[in-house]
Amino acid sequence: MKIKILIIAALFLIVAILFSISIKSELKIIYPQNSTHITDRTPTLMWQGRADELWLDKNPEFSSPEKIKLKARTYITDKLDTETYYWKLIGQGGNISGEFTIDGTAILEVERTESQLRIKNIGNVDLELSLENTINSLAKITGAMILEQGKTILLPNKNNTVVVAKEK
Repeated sequence: MKIKILIIAALFLIVAILFSISIKSELKIIYPQNSTHITDRTPTLMWQGRADELWLDKNPEFSSPEKIKLKARTYITDKLDTETYYWKLIGQGGNISGEFTIDGTAILEVERTESQLRIKNIGNVDLELSLENTINSLAKITGAMILEQGKTILLPNKNNTVVVAKEK
């Protein structure tokens, strides 16, 4: 009887050890993959395995990370700047880290009608617009403005309107 109990205990211990090893090997980054370049400024970080905490930092040494307690296997970030981020998952079975870069994408959608010029920022960064309208050889109107992501402006359509955009 004692031998059966010892065998059952030994089997239980072996199963527990194998289970803990499998937990360690399960922690894996799904998205964004390590060294990936993305344009979504609010990416959903995803992983496989059990993680208790997520660290997100702009520094590879994690000198001042944002530490997030986790309840799921995904995390939707707040709006991030266009630069490189380092992330680390802290789990009972170990830690895993990676990095991703958010690239800035400047895209203007321009629609010209007879009466107006419709300009929409469909990129992922705010744009600084410089406007110039030559009325005649003696008069020129110029100006500058910031066009935030997803925003649209309407301007009077003059034949000589020039719009120059650059990332803010």
